[in-house]
Amino acid sequence: LMVSPSSPAPPSPNLSSSAPSTSSESNPYKRAYVAELQNPYDLMVIIIGRNGEQEADVGYAILGFQA
Repeated sequence: LMVSPSSPAPPSPNLSSSAPSTSSESNPYKRAYVAELQNPYDLMVIIIGRNGEQEADVGYAILGFQA
């Protein structure tokens, strides 16, 4: 992953906090799927732009995509 490793935040709270947002915000994830089909880097840009760096790890895990 191209996410900066300097972020000390553990992934567990992010998974917990992003779970409800996944159901309430399904459109960003649908757009993320489309971006993945076009360019894997677009997916990372969308996730970082909307949810922050740590969310990139969660997004890749949800989509099953590894860089």
